[in-house]
Amino acid sequence: MSPNFHDRLVALYFDEAADRTVDKDHRNEVREKVLKFLEDSDQYMPERVLAWLQTRMTRFYPPLKYR
Repeated sequence: MSPNFHDRLVALYFDEAADRTVDKDHRNEVREKVLKFLEDSDQYMPERVLAWLQTRMTRFYPPLKYR
């Protein structure tokens, strides 16, 4: 498989893990799967995954509210 395919797979995993319409237990399962995938695979491009996360981080962590 190509790095492009694996990069897209990671993005789809993250999309599903961030989808608040999906059951929380399922989201947690997906998070575990993507972490295992990132640990085990050497076919994705880390710089692409990090860039993707950087642009979508608020889907995983709400913005901080400063007082």
